[in-house]
Amino acid sequence: MIAIYGSEDRPVGASRTFYLSDPSTSEKALIPISVDTKRLNGRLQRRKVKRWAEEVDNLETKR
Repeated sequence: MIAIYGSEDRPVGASRTFYLSDPSTSEKALIPISVDTKRLNGRLQRRKVKRWAEEVDNLETKR
């Protein structure tokens, strides 16, 4: 997830890992691997999040 909030002008991100329940069953679900969400707010992590946002923007403009 990528977000910008409040007076902060740089994006922050969050990361959480899920696995997909057995696809052969009728009920499919995303199941979190842990209860924690990792915040991506360090200097290098923010650069990575900014690149992700730019990649998403580039994909949207190509449509």
